Amino acid sequence: MRKIKGCGPEKADIVIVGEAPGENEEILGEPFVGASGYELNRWLMEVGILKQDCYITYVCKYKPEDEKIKNWITDKKKIGEKNGWKFQDGKWFSEEIAAGLLELTDEILAREPKIVIGLGALPLWALTGQWDIADWRGSEMFVRGTNIPFVGTYHPATIFINFALGVEVRQDITYRIKRRLDEGFELPNFEFKINPTLDNLRCLLKCFKQGDLSVDIETSRRKIVCVGIAHSDREAICIPFMHEDSRGNRASYWNVEEEKEVLEILKTLLLNPNINIIGQNFAYDASYFKDNFGFTPQVNFDTYIAQSVLYPGAKRTLGYLSSMYCDWHCYWKDDARDWNNLKDFKGLFTYNCRDTCATFEIAQIQKKELRKEGLMNQFLDRMKYGKHVFNMMWRGVIRDPTRTKKMIGEIKEALDERKEIVSTKVGHEINIKSPKQVSDFLYKDLGCKKPKVKKDPVDKDAGPTGKEAITQLELWYPEHENVLTAIAEYKTLSSLVNGFLKAKLDSDKKLRSFWGATGTETFRLTSKKNAFDRGGNLLNLTGSGMSHAGRKVPNVRKCIIPPEGH
Repeated sequence: MRKIKGCGPEKADIVIVGEAPGENEEILGEPFVGASGYELNRWLMEVGILKQDCYITYVCKYKPEDEKIKNWITDKKKIGEKNGWKFQDGKWFSEEIAAGLLELTDEILAREPKIVIGLGALPLWALTGQWDIADWRGSEMFVRGTNIPFVGTYHPATIFINFALGVEVRQDITYRIKRRLDEGFELPNFEFKINPTLDNLRCLLKCFKQGDLSVDIETSRRKIVCVGIAHSDREAICIPFMHEDSRGNRASYWNVEEEKEVLEILKTLLLNPNINIIGQNFAYDASYFKDNFGFTPQVNFDTYIAQSVLYPGAKRTLGYLSSMYCDWHCYWKDDARDWNNLKDFKGLFTYNCRDTCATFEIAQIQKKELRKEGLMNQFLDRMKYGKHVFNMMWRGVIRDPTRTKKMIGEIKEALDERKEIVSTKVGHEINIKSPKQVSDFLYKDLGCKKPKVKKDPVDKDAGPTGKEAITQLELWYPEHENVLTAIAEYKTLSSLVNGFLKAKLDSDKKLRSFWGATGTETFRLTSKKNAFDRGGNLLNLTGSGMSHAGRKVPNVRKCIIPPEGH
């Protein structure tokens, strides 16, 4: 194997770190000289940076087998120990990577750069200890153990596979990296009040009579743990309702009388028509306010909905929006550990404040973008629509218990019919709920070709068994259509039992499911269990009729009955 050393000026403002060389780099003996190098050069030229002015190197300086770095690094202990690999920051890695790690920090320090750019997950891990580049890209960090700024983004080769990611890379290069080179790098000064007194909250009510406030909650065990409120992109207060007492147990933060006053302050503040409430996917928060506190803040601006109007189909998570809109960004959403087993209340309260500040800042920029693109009216329509959907969601539906019990019996008969069709074809009984058994039947017994679908197979020897795969196989193998549709129908009917007929009811015996007003690129409604693990998917409930294979389909919709007087 040929070692590909870094190249560039002895002193460089920019150090670029890739994962490992490919075939072209191994032949020519220089980093980034193939297609990825061409793409990298194009990125740099867009912001007036010359590739020859940068020092370019790799974490691993040897070409991995099949040019796949995953052959030399894994999070699986069994593989790592079997190969005798070293372990660091959750990963087992080969000698080739270990050798590169020993050189890398000294290599960077010798160049005295103003910034280090990491391309791909491996440089991110090597220089910061993090791994998921999809989450951490665009984060403004430091090379660990130094004060050298670091920003990671996707490897150029990733863009060849998913061209849409170029939007994110362009943001990282043109905004994060170029701007920090020009303006320098400073950490923001956040002001978070996480242990407020009643006087602090009374002051909050007096001080804020109008204007924008972003609101966010954190929950655990279906209860609100705290409510965060931000009045700027750097200042926020967290109002706790639980904390850890002197014995280390969960306890109420306020006594009974204090909590009554706190709730009254919140209600007065968040129902003030002169205050514009900002939220992120606020239907979730609103459900908790309604369930836990008995009132629903009327959100005026939802950053999740704004993103769906500005860029239909784009990601809408808060971490992603922060990376695309906020002046300073460093991914923090992994801080949301298992709050159901919460011990670190201080960490949770700080996390809550960070959420609200990010939401506040994102909203201010989105407002400008909506006006600039002439989309403000469309956005306001979606906000109005979302309120109607929330009211519908909270009103719920009535599932008749007698009809439901009878329907479960009908579906059991329908499932047995489909199961018999498959078992007869196989020659023995199989569990259609088992992806492994269905995969063996489709690709070994029937000898079908494995279709390429998004969902990963069960294991390296198995093939996909989901709806998309079955649909494709029906087109390819019309001679097997009867058994293939029987499998698809079995899966659909099974999901109706668990997702609707046996879905948990609320205490008033109503079925309340979550409805997403902007769940898809086309703004079609989505439905699933609600925030309290009750309800289910109310979409695609079968009506009376026959399947396209000529088999009777139970009319599940008749289990829903109107309320009295309707």
